[in-house]
Amino acid sequence: MNVLIKLLGLVVGMGAGVAANKALEAIWSKSTGKPRRRMRPIWRTPCLECCCSPSPGAR
Repeated sequence: MNVLIKLLGLVVGMGAGVAANKALEAIWSKSTGKPRRRMRPIWRTPCLECCCSPSPGAR
């Protein structure tokens, strides 16, 4: 039962975070007249000079 209450608290907390994020985005777009610029996730940014960057012919 204790685990269920903790999971419920986690879900409620995450839902509140998502709702607050949506509300802030709506306020931002109404006040500025343009949508919020989304940042590109760092894990999708290509490396330029390290060993994990793909070679030009490796597709």
